[in-house]
Amino acid sequence: MSTSMSTNATRLILLTAAMLSVAGSSALAAADSCAIVDLGRRINTREGGKLLDANSDCNEARFSLPLTEGLSITSMEGQIDLTFEFKAPPRPGAPVEAKMSRAAAMVTGRTRANANWLIRQCLAQAAAAWRRDADFDYQIPAELTRLDQQSFRCGRKQEGPGFQITFHFQDASYFRTDK
Repeated sequence: MSTSMSTNATRLILLTAAMLSVAGSSALAAADSCAIVDLGRRINTREGGKLLDANSDCNEARFSLPLTEGLSITSMEGQIDLTFEFKAPPRPGAPVEAKMSRAAAMVTGRTRANANWLIRQCLAQAAAAWRRDADFDYQIPAELTRLDQQSFRCGRKQEGPGFQITFHFQDASYFRTDK
């Protein structure tokens, strides 16, 4: 009796694993056709890295990105956030600064000079305040970003320890696939 129960349990486990594999494959297939995943892959093609995960609604995707703790792209109600994560703020002039500038310029279709200016402002503020200010948060309002409908924030991660730099776009048309 215990042998047949063991065989049935094994069959059940294999069937469950097969069903989960099919479900996982369909979620991965959905992520393959997702605009934010396409965007992340275009960045990764140039800068390195790979897709780590994407949710089934295709409104949030995380990528590895060399010199960072990761890159995430989130889309909600036509607005998109491009977020770079770090253990601590990179020092101004670090190689990752150029990587972030290239990625932000690729996404916006605008000049690297603008993205560079935003990142440099953030890193200069962070260098002065990071260890002294437990609530460090630096924002540049949309009027000063020189990009329509964009805001910029850097500071402590929203969840958990670390540092993040976020470009916020109120208009998802910046993320056309032909850029």
